[in-house]
Amino acid sequence: MFLPVKSDFYFFDIYKFDIIRKCKNWRKQIMSQYKGGVIHWTAGSYIANNIDKKSYHYLYEYNSKNKTSNIIEGIYKPSDNLNCNDRKYAPHVGGMNTGRIGVALCAMAGFKNKTNVGLYPIVKVQFEKMCSHIATLCKLYNLKPNNWETHYEIGKKIQNGIIKKTSLNALNIGKIDIICLPFEPNISQNQIGDYIRNKINWYYLKVC
Repeated sequence: MFLPVKSDFYFFDIYKFDIIRKCKNWRKQIMSQYKGGVIHWTAGSYIANNIDKKSYHYLYEYNSKNKTSNIIEGIYKPSDNLNCNDRKYAPHVGGMNTGRIGVALCAMAGFKNKTNVGLYPIVKVQFEKMCSHIATLCKLYNLKPNNWETHYEIGKKIQNGIIKKTSLNALNIGKIDIICLPFEPNISQNQIGDYIRNKINWYYLKVC
């Protein structure tokens, strides 16, 4: 009967640790391809429809009967947006989809302005569900809360020349998600992005 000697275990350990190291390096390379995330609203009801599921990686529904919110996974995974050449990805932010995770609050159909938000306003429990989930996504994809922006903010950056304008990303100019949080009416549209990131960061510190 063959019995391994101590040196055999030594070389096995070296091989094992080399595999682990290579796996860690591979994961690090993959994670570095994620640029951040974009936060939307669907401009629909509290329930995600088929178009929503094709457009975003994660959606946050609201059940008005039991006052709860749940997470819906889209058809495409965040990893599908690392390579958009095959056209099998979530097209949530025109011309800037590569490496960006798209999430959306199922709400705001019929929105006109702060005083006329329609029949499906974003509610706090739904918003909190999104922010806590994004904090988890940050940890999973090696992102920080500051790597997340609203669709509105992306459009403003393109409009102001902070992001170079192209024929494709120009489609984001004028997007209004998210310029209103009905449960926080005193927050201006230009403050909402920071408000969301601060909330994500609060959850992020708890997760980490």
